[in-house]
Amino acid sequence: MCQRRDRTGKPLVGATVHRHFDRLLHIWPDARFIHLVRDGRDVARSCIGMGWAGNVWTGVERWIEAEHLWTSLSKNLSSDQHIEVTYETLIAKPVETLTDLCNFIGVPYSPAMLSYPQTTPYSLPDPKLIGQWRRKLSEHEIQLVESRISDMLVERGYQLSEFPQLQIPPDMEQRLRLQDWWARVRYRIQRYGITLFLSDYLSRRLKLNLWQKLVKQKLNTIDSSKIK
Repeated sequence: MCQRRDRTGKPLVGATVHRHFDRLLHIWPDARFIHLVRDGRDVARSCIGMGWAGNVWTGVERWIEAEHLWTSLSKNLSSDQHIEVTYETLIAKPVETLTDLCNFIGVPYSPAMLSYPQTTPYSLPDPKLIGQWRRKLSEHEIQLVESRISDMLVERGYQLSEFPQLQIPPDMEQRLRLQDWWARVRYRIQRYGITLFLSDYLSRRLKLNLWQKLVKQKLNTIDSSKIK
């Protein structure tokens, strides 16, 4: 979360929220929203890298949830309360896009906004990050994602692959969800170690809040060290 002032001197509070962002209106009824949408195929792949999903089939569910929620929320917002921008446009034209966003929230654009690589581990926007799914997903993985979100992708201006669309029978979906669970377990064991993994599982399962709090602190420390 960050805070600064707009051109009139009024304080601005900003936050990046991935889920349940409709609840913000209960805190700030006049909140303004910047909806950043990315190609769902890249989001699915990214969720695997973050350990949030074990395969692209489940990895795209966060994107589906967020987009459905935004569609519902935006209907209740006035035109001056929201703006939409694609991740791909932001990466390809960062200065122009940031200038538009600054105008929307009422602050002047500053080149310092792109100086963060000097003080953080994050790199400047790289056009190579656009459309990575074409290079890093297999044909089958692309088909799995598109079987779930092809209509949503087209609605948001994204072009589908030329691969035939899959039909996913119930038994195949069950195998995909089992694969997802096991892959996430392996990821957490590799990231945190077996002892911390079991401590996290048992403290949550047994509802030992104090133990869980201590375990969570250790997990957060490891996660923070991996931020890039």
